[in-house]
Amino acid sequence: MRDIQPTLELRPGLGTGLTVLVAMGLSGVGIVAAILIGDAPPVFAPIVGAIWAVLITLGTAVLLTSRITLTSHEIVLRGPFVRQRRPRSHVTRAMRATIHMPNGGAGESLFLLDAHGKLLTRVNVATTGART
Repeated sequence: MRDIQPTLELRPGLGTGLTVLVAMGLSGVGIVAAILIGDAPPVFAPIVGAIWAVLITLGTAVLLTSRITLTSHEIVLRGPFVRQRRPRSHVTRAMRATIHMPNGGAGESLFLLDAHGKLLTRVNVATTGART
């Protein structure tokens, strides 16, 4: 019988990510419209529009490509521009913490540490969806 090694894949939550991207798009349209309607020189409208388009494109790339994959042997951190592999044997401690924000909010994070207490990776628990 073959030894099947399951993997756990953590990705950013699509619901939250899409909400942020839509909000960015609407605010970008609102800013460009305010430039065109207001007293600002109209030459700023395409510049601001291009900047927002780049930000939305990068946000989409992060949402679609970012993931953390846990296998029985390694941890793979993948983003739109980087891919890092770390042996799971280097993880000696896992700590879960609640981080309180100045605005009154709080977020749960999982910290994976090596034998020297050095941070290997941090996973924001609230924005991930696990898939096996």
